[in-house]
Amino acid sequence: MHLRPDATFQILATNGCEPRGHTDFGYNSMKGTSKTNLLLFLIGLLVLNLCSCASKEPHLAIDASIISKGQTKLEVKNLVGEPDYITHNEKGEEEWYYYNDITPFWRRIWLVGRLFGKKRIEAIQVTFYHDHVSKVIYYVSEK
Repeated sequence: MHLRPDATFQILATNGCEPRGHTDFGYNSMKGTSKTNLLLFLIGLLVLNLCSCASKEPHLAIDASIISKGQTKLEVKNLVGEPDYITHNEKGEEEWYYYNDITPFWRRIWLVGRLFGKKRIEAIQVTFYHDHVSKVIYYVSEK
């Protein structure tokens, strides 16, 4: 089958292609690709945002709920691990502190993060009297 050059142009034009020698430098083909890339980017941001809400570390509220009055230091260490800070109060009681930064992901973004929400740190204060738990306090500090 032998086609004339103008017949080839018509066939290509009906298939959505352009004849040889003429190009738009990919502008028309980029329109759909840009929209797709933008959509994928926005979906990625949404997934990233949702993942930032899930923490691999358990919140200290759970740890505070399993510490009971009367438990020994060893029992507390076995349940929640080593404390972040140890001190003694004016009554001579030993106080253990556990800290966890629960600041949202977007708050940690450089320069603009300060505009979104507050920095949040949760803490547990465990007070020991004669090596046994006498008091457990859970609190969240916002700055």
